[in-house]
Amino acid sequence: DALRPTRALLDTLVLALPSMANVIALTLVVFYIYSILGFFWFGHVGVHDVTKVMSKDTLPGVNRSVDYWSARSISTGINDRANFHTLPCGLLTLVRILTGDQWGMLMGDCMRNAYGELSGVQMVFSVLFYSSFLFISTLCVNILVAVLLTQGIETYFDTNIHMEQITQR
Repeated sequence: DALRPTRALLDTLVLALPSMANVIALTLVVFYIYSILGFFWFGHVGVHDVTKVMSKDTLPGVNRSVDYWSARSISTGINDRANFHTLPCGLLTLVRILTGDQWGMLMGDCMRNAYGELSGVQMVFSVLFYSSFLFISTLCVNILVAVLLTQGIETYFDTNIHMEQITQR
């Protein structure tokens, strides 16, 4: 039967759904906890508007807006879309960190206090927050892969596909 491996793969996915739901629920709880921590530790970090601060009106002798790379002295990590001011924004910011989208700039902004100055305490909180979040979220993804592999191996041996391959040789 030519469709037996495809059927085994679909059986693996169906049988792994309950375990995957548990891992996904654990990941969502981790995201929620880190979003609350981000709200308390980094909710005060201000929004930097690059276009307002670095424009032709505010820079003497410049007759055009400054492009993105020239405006890097004013960080754009924390902005109106990526911040910890509210719980939903914090969750979306954590997804952005998990995907690696400018997480270094976000961490750099979180190292600043409410006045925009680098703070030793904020640096420690920022490094601990980001490193532990990346470690724990990577661990959750690896657990999800382990669940799929375990179920796949069980399905593989239950469907006797391996015996057919051995006897065909």
